[in-house]
Amino acid sequence: MTALAVARENTRCASCEAALPPPFLDLGVQTLANNLCDRPDHDAPDVAVPLALAKCPECHLVQL
Repeated sequence: MTALAVARENTRCASCEAALPPPFLDLGVQTLANNLCDRPDHDAPDVAVPLALAKCPECHLVQL
């Protein structure tokens, strides 16, 4: 599964639907938490998604 199939860039606020500014904190592409494999022969690629925080200028909601 690719990152594009899991995540999409949010351009609108989830609460008030105002346009979001660029993220104020960008942690880059991260693998999913709690997705560790305990088998060394596991060949499936890790799913990685972008992790960034943006603050809505209208309602001040901070969101991924």
